[in-house]
Amino acid sequence: MSATTKDVLTPADVAPLLGVTTGRVYQLISAGIIPALRIGGAVRIPRGAWETWLREQGKGARAAAREARLSSRARARGRQHD
Repeated sequence: MSATTKDVLTPADVAPLLGVTTGRVYQLISAGIIPALRIGGAVRIPRGAWETWLREQGKGARAAAREARLSSRARARGRQHD
């Protein structure tokens, strides 16, 4: 495995990991959602930045799921008092 393959990802590498098209990955990069570098004319995603970003997305998803459960419980309690 070369250092390039090990240290950076391409949008085409990331697309199947997210279950989206390569074009969508480019859109997410352009919007500043996915961290990336432009090296010459190529767009590259540093592996460390990718892993950090992915962890943060997981934290956000877990927090949103937790909030949804709490809201659901609160609504259920409200219905019990009606």
